Amino acid sequence: MNLKRVLSFSYRKVTSFRAQVCLLCMLIPTLFTVVRIENKRINDETEKMFLSKQLSVSKQYIEHQTSKFEEPTPFKPRCGDVLTLEPFPKANPDKNRQIFYVETTFQPNIIGRSVCSIESAIDIGKLPVKYILRHTTLKLENPNLCDVVEKYYPHKLQFYTTTLEDLFSDTPLASIVKRLDTENKSTKMHLSDLMRYALLYKYGGFYFDRDVLTLKTLVNYKNVVAIEYPQRMPNESCDRNVTEYSRLVNGGAMHFQAGSPFMMEAMRFSNESYKHGMIFISLGPPALHEAAKRLLKQKPGSFSHTISTAELSILPSSEFLTIIPGKMPRIWGVNKNASFFYYYTRCSTLIHMCGPSIKRFKVTGNPRNDMYSFLGPQVCPMSFSKLETF
Repeated sequence: MNLKRVLSFSYRKVTSFRAQVCLLCMLIPTLFTVVRIENKRINDETEKMFLSKQLSVSKQYIEHQTSKFEEPTPFKPRCGDVLTLEPFPKANPDKNRQIFYVETTFQPNIIGRSVCSIESAIDIGKLPVKYILRHTTLKLENPNLCDVVEKYYPHKLQFYTTTLEDLFSDTPLASIVKRLDTENKSTKMHLSDLMRYALLYKYGGFYFDRDVLTLKTLVNYKNVVAIEYPQRMPNESCDRNVTEYSRLVNGGAMHFQAGSPFMMEAMRFSNESYKHGMIFISLGPPALHEAAKRLLKQKPGSFSHTISTAELSILPSSEFLTIIPGKMPRIWGVNKNASFFYYYTRCSTLIHMCGPSIKRFKVTGNPRNDMYSFLGPQVCPMSFSKLETF
């Protein structure tokens, strides 16, 4: 029954004029209330539709704007790719907590055993690796390297290029570049020494030769280098206090903080001593020996690993163990007892398979035959799994 019929019915039933006026007075507010409620409903629905549309538009706009600033997916190189290398950055977030490798030739070739060194440094040493080359590109050819790059690049493994002018700037080596004898076959070994001194002095961290294997974490070492000889077998408790004396320290694996006075002295001695035609041994190990003498203010002679200062601590030879070529026949190619290699290395944090002649020793995969076959599955399982290119 609509409002008109109600009014008509009410007027027929109510004969008195006064009664009709009273009825109208009561019905008019009701009419206005109904109209107001209906208008509010229409307005609410209209506003709701408008807000919903605006929210949808705003959401699309925000998604569009956000997509502009999303981090790009990291580039993942594949085997066979050629990496174009960026210059090593002067702003270095990993200062003092990184591991440097250097390549001094212009034909870089990272072989399987060097990849084993990188893998063990990252996985066991727990520090990022910075591989510095003088070449501006690196081709990923070795299958062992491809696997390690796929897993660790670029968050834990980075490759950079550098020039000697840039690296040696603001150091005592700045003037040595023009005096380098590029025809001397020892020059690339000299450069390896000079580059490691400059890198550690300017940026801090570890330097490793490419044949160093990491057996234990490295995070607690600071300003350390180890005696290179006489390589005594460790005692039962791996006691550091058994005194060793040597004229050499092991420059193939060491840690120094940025601004190290030890690295400064090594660079000063190298700059003072370098001459055309020098053989390797006349500049490499003697520079560290002389730097230690100057820093510790000692007379010429042997050093003991009991030396420990804030700027320089000398570790026993067994801690950063160097296996020299002369000892290779005794630990390689002979069917050893299962415990031999364990006992030989159990006190060591690092093993340095020293010297280019080690490459002629075959890695067999038999853990009783050679050191690499014993350590490889433990410290670099990914690299060691491709034994044919190791």
